[in-house]
Amino acid sequence: MLLSLRIVDRYVLAECFKTWAGVLGVLVVLTLGVGFARFIADAASGELPASTVLTVAGFSAMENMEIVLPVSVLLTVLLLVGRLCRDNEMAALKAGGIGLVRLYRPVLVFAGLMAALAAALSLALTPHANAALTELGKQFGLAAQLQSFEAGRFHTFLDGRAAFYALSINDESGAFDNVFIRVRSEAGEEIVVLADSAVQQYDEATGRQTLVLHDGWRYEGTPGQADYRVIRFEEHGVRMRPPTGHADYELAAIDTGQLLGQDTVKARAEVQRRLGIPLSVLLLALVALPLGQTRPRAGRYGKLVLGVMLYLGYANSLRLAEVWYIRGDVPQVLGLWWVHGLVLLLALILIAREQGMGRPRRRLAVGA
Repeated sequence: MLLSLRIVDRYVLAECFKTWAGVLGVLVVLTLGVGFARFIADAASGELPASTVLTVAGFSAMENMEIVLPVSVLLTVLLLVGRLCRDNEMAALKAGGIGLVRLYRPVLVFAGLMAALAAALSLALTPHANAALTELGKQFGLAAQLQSFEAGRFHTFLDGRAAFYALSINDESGAFDNVFIRVRSEAGEEIVVLADSAVQQYDEATGRQTLVLHDGWRYEGTPGQADYRVIRFEEHGVRMRPPTGHADYELAAIDTGQLLGQDTVKARAEVQRRLGIPLSVLLLALVALPLGQTRPRAGRYGKLVLGVMLYLGYANSLRLAEVWYIRGDVPQVLGLWWVHGLVLLLALILIAREQGMGRPRRRLAVGA
């Protein structure tokens, strides 16, 4: 198909990809920069192991591409059409018999390639990234804070109700030496544990995380009262996270093939959401070409704000339609598709208007 494109088609297609590369780079830097800064802050505060920051940031960036890709296509077409109009290239193309409809050919080729990429992301790659993030969350719950602790310093967690201290940490085994733990319950009871050493254990089958302490003492009681309980132990396990199974994955982390086998409203809504991402890429490209038309001397960025507002309305309407669909407020046959239908109708109206359909014809004044 690409070989059959004419010179103008190849020129417009090349401009699409060049503009898209710049737009995508800016959007990725913005989203990845904000997310990476947040993950570094989480690692500094002990909520995320420093060794997993790059992994989590990579999976998060892949997840954000579901939003970035449709926006990048919309902005690319708007910027391209605005530049062609500003530089009078659009007027030259129209003078040569190439109108708006003719320009849809290379733009739709570009949008089709981007839709294929969006389909791969939404149907395969993003669920895999969500599943990986869920698995990381299982492995590094409260244990993440312990892994990021520095030896010789007190660290608090559970909103200040718990404190942890270790004199030293074995770099090879990850075991803690000379451990102090204090936990205050909501009822006011305090638990203090002293141990010579402690090591973390993770059960992959059940997702259970346990901190096993060796050779220590456990003190339980309420401050100011004399009925403290003192326990001497050789080995004491502290559950750090309630057991969770692999079936607890969110719908966003389930493989699309498995999701199609689930006959539930939420599963159908999730499938429609995933299929709607590549469809939105095509529809936004259809809308952007007539929407980006400007006067020759107007700026190329004049329609960007309008385009961003259009995308925000589109995305928020899809989220609202998903909620309505799950609650049963809309017929099952409509699902989320009616929102895409409205955007398609808007694209057809803009195209028809740009082609002069529905406009009153001007009559030439005939002199007496």
